[in-house]
Amino acid sequence: MKRKEVAELDNDSLKQLLDSSKEEVVYYKKTLNDIKKARQIQAEAQQSVQTKLLSLHSAIQNAKAELEFREKFGRASCDPEATESSAPTINSGVMDYIAHRMCNRKHAFLSAFGATEVAKRMSQETGEKIEAYRCPLCLHFHVGHSVKVSKG
Repeated sequence: MKRKEVAELDNDSLKQLLDSSKEEVVYYKKTLNDIKKARQIQAEAQQSVQTKLLSLHSAIQNAKAELEFREKFGRASCDPEATESSAPTINSGVMDYIAHRMCNRKHAFLSAFGATEVAKRMSQETGEKIEAYRCPLCLHFHVGHSVKVSKG
C-alpha cells in the first residue's frame, strides 16, 4: 500500500493491517527457522555418511591387507593363540621378540577409530599415556603404551 492509501484508513483497518503484517512476519520467521533446521540436519547427515564411508573404506583396506598377509605367510596377521607363556625370549631372536611385544600378543583393530577409542578409555582408566598405532608387521592397529623416541 502507498502512504496516501494508508493515511485514509480508519483505526480498525490500520489495526487489521498491522495484525496481518505481524502474522506474516511470524510465519516467515518460522519458515526461516525451519529451513535453517533442515539445512543443519542435512549437513549433519552428510557428515555422518562421509564418516561412515571413510570407516568402510578403511575396513576394506584393512581386509585387503589381511588377505595379502594370509596369502603371503599362510596365517592370520595377529595370532590370537600367542600368549605370554609362548613368548619368545630375547635370545631366541630379536625380531621374534619384537614381533611378540609389538604385535602377536595384542588385539588387532581393523580401524584406527576403534583403536583410538579404546586407547582413550584405557588412558583415562589407568592414568598412563596409551596410544593407538598402525603396526608395521600386520598393518592393523594396536593399542599400547607411548614409546619415547630419542633423537641423536
